Parts: sequence; C-alpha cells; structure tokens
Amino acid sequence: WNFGPDLEAIVPVRDLAEKIIRAYGSGAVVDAGIAGQPVESKSLSLNALKAKMKLGWRPALSLDEAVAMTVGWYKCGIEGRDMRDYSLGQIEDYSRLRRGMK
Repeated sequence: WNFGPDLEAIVPVRDLAEKIIRAYGSGAVVDAGIAGQPVESKSLSLNALKAKMKLGWRPALSLDEAVAMTVGWYKCGIEGRDMRDYSLGQIEDYSRLRRGMK
C-alpha cells in the first residue's frame, strides 16, 4: 500500500528540495550527479491508486503542510528535543485540523 499526493500535487524533485530548504530556513540544492553515472529521475512519486480505489483514501495535507510538519519533526530531533512529545503534539494538531477546530 502506497499513500501519496494527488496527481496535481506531484512536483519535480528539485521543487520539493527547494520547499524543504525554505521550510528549514537554510541550505541549498546541490546537483550531486556524477559524469557517466545513471541520472536520477526528475520526478519521483508513489502510485497510491490502490489506497484511493480500495480504501477511498485521499491526502489530508497539502504538500506545503506535509513539508512543514516533516521539517518541524526533523528539526526537533536534531535539536535534541523530546521526539515523543513533539510527535504527539503534531498528531493532536492534525486531529484538531481534521475536525475543523483550528
């Protein structure tokens, strides 16, 4: 089972990297290609059709929301903060958002 964005939310790898850098607040995209080596695909995606068809699943977060939550979680970890508390807080925030209680 794969869970991923709707087709219209799929972006090239470079665009995703740039979104992550903006959310993180620093960094740069580095093309790490090596001459003579196979080239990485410009677009990577999951086929979530099975989850959509059999479960009626749809993504609940926009790409920007998902990137912000992922970067926030990552930063919490590298800053040495309590990952369990942070993760539970994110789950509560997400649940409140889904219930329409912003």
